[in-house]
Amino acid sequence: MNNDGITYELTGMKEFLDALDALTDKELFAVVRSGVRKGLQNNIVKPVRAAIPYASLKKSVGIVSDKNKEELTMWGGVIMGKRPDANTPPAGAILRWLEYGTAVRTTKAGANRGAISAKSMIIPAINSGVPAVVDFLNKDFGTAIETFLSKKIKKMNK
Repeated sequence: MNNDGITYELTGMKEFLDALDALTDKELFAVVRSGVRKGLQNNIVKPVRAAIPYASLKKSVGIVSDKNKEELTMWGGVIMGKRPDANTPPAGAILRWLEYGTAVRTTKAGANRGAISAKSMIIPAINSGVPAVVDFLNKDFGTAIETFLSKKIKKMNK
């Protein structure tokens, strides 16, 4: 019986796996963290900042990483920071009001302060960037390891 089929050959896989074995856990963690940060910055943070129409609110979009040294936890999006003063809400809260809108607001005395209509601009920018982050990590992870190893070799040769 003839088993004709499609055969794929991956070239360079042995070298790639050898390069991974040459890294310590700490170095591998640093390479992965750097790659994830670069992917989030280019594909989530920059497009979301570009979608925000107010320059003062752009700084509330960024990358947050967990301080845990055992696991890599990072996310990019709106950051709820501290209040600048007692009367001013954080920029992240203002972005949330712009994204989702508010109900009609009134003061304690009954004065009408109106409503904020929802202008969905952040969630679509984040959702459209997620596949780009995955593609970035799939394509550039090997390049990041090669760059890291070349830097390591230069340090060892000094």
